[in-house]
Amino acid sequence: MKICIIKLGAKGDVVRTMSILPKLKEKFPDSEITWITKENTKEIFLRNPYVENVLNPNEKPSENFDLLYCLDMDREASDLALSIKAKDKKGFYLEGGYPMAFNSGAGYYVDTFFDDELKKANKKTAQEMYFMACEVDYNKELCQIFLDEKEKEYGINFAKEKGIYGKKIIGIHIGSSPRWPSRNWHKGKLMDFVGKIKDKGYEIIFFGGPLEGDKLPQILKSFQDEGLKVYPNNPDNTDREFFSLVNVCDIMITPDSFSMHVSLALKKPTIGLFFCTPPHEIESYGILKKIISPILYDFFPERMDADSEELTKSIPVGEVLNAVLEIEDKNDKIKSLEDLSAIIKNLKKQNKKIIWTSGCFDILHSGHTKYLKKAKEYGDCLIVGLNTDSSVRLLKGENRPINLENSRAEVLSSLSSVDYIVLFSETEPIRHLMELKPDVYIKGGDYTLDSISQIQRNLIEENGGKIILIEMENGASTTNIVEKIKDIYNDANK
Repeated sequence: MKICIIKLGAKGDVVRTMSILPKLKEKFPDSEITWITKENTKEIFLRNPYVENVLNPNEKPSENFDLLYCLDMDREASDLALSIKAKDKKGFYLEGGYPMAFNSGAGYYVDTFFDDELKKANKKTAQEMYFMACEVDYNKELCQIFLDEKEKEYGINFAKEKGIYGKKIIGIHIGSSPRWPSRNWHKGKLMDFVGKIKDKGYEIIFFGGPLEGDKLPQILKSFQDEGLKVYPNNPDNTDREFFSLVNVCDIMITPDSFSMHVSLALKKPTIGLFFCTPPHEIESYGILKKIISPILYDFFPERMDADSEELTKSIPVGEVLNAVLEIEDKNDKIKSLEDLSAIIKNLKKQNKKIIWTSGCFDILHSGHTKYLKKAKEYGDCLIVGLNTDSSVRLLKGENRPINLENSRAEVLSSLSSVDYIVLFSETEPIRHLMELKPDVYIKGGDYTLDSISQIQRNLIEENGGKIILIEMENGASTTNIVEKIKDIYNDANK
């Protein structure tokens, strides 16, 4: 099957729309996907395994497609959508200068452009509305940017050159397009925040693009005059270099912008500042903390383009500081395998007993919390191996997980019984067990020594570990909860 997607808009909008790709490949596994976008956006798709061809509008394909999705509402995209041959077309086009829908699923998004009250009342994210337009099921699929190890070195080398590698780094987007002059934090507020967060041991990378090139020296001088050392990116960074710099940050603070969508695509904890654009249209994925101006709805949607100093000053510094500290507390428990390995080696030198358990922990319930509390009793440090979304789908089917991996990790991190959480994308955490060598391996009582993975069992026993089976609470399971919700919903709709 040949599929064509047209999305020419702003780069951030293109990034978030890319979340449709894995779902289309899942629905049409033998498909060949061609994406048409602007020339300066094409490198975003580099190394993306879900798209075969990326073209600019001047490279309009002459072939026939089985499916065409147009996800823009401007004239250029519409002309392309109407001229390209396809058996079926979904999404948007223009007729007499007005947005129209190819299909009923696209109608809702079109209606938000005509009705300000609907746009205010709408609670669907842009991604959800794009999925509706494409008539595919939406399960908060994350957009993805793919960096190889060489590309990651750009950000690492930048941090090393500035002497901040290995330190806590916050990236702050300081740019603002002329279209939304009040979309960014006021410089005075930003300066106050930087001073206070640096006292907590953070280094700061400022992010801007070509539009900030001329004013960047002036901004940096004002910070320097206050004794605040910050490190700007090169406004002329390529997109891939920009991605690499975001990747080296521990937290990103950004308005509704390209930086926000890049940060989410790289799965970075993100603080989004919303001054005049709709926060409900941005999917949080469990990693975006939204801070909304208390006067946003005095401007949205009729006065989104207003230049208002009152608006740029309307988000308190303390609220952003608290959001950083919340993320820091959560990040103290969620670790990469590399970082966790170093922590565990140090704990073992102190003769601490390490406990391991793993699972999907999709909808956390009393059975889970009692199980984890009991597991902690068998040692000093409880590690929870958490299946990523992709491995849950392999184990449970395409409709699972209910909650995304970042949300599941955040909920687990709030439990006092859990010391560390590490994600794994395989169906079995073999690599993690080999590296961490836990002293105690916990599984639910619905398993026996013979029914658990024998590979995992052998790894534990060969390293002198002990396997313990804990009885689970009867009837407590994510599957049962889902079925009960479905029954209630079906009864209510009879």
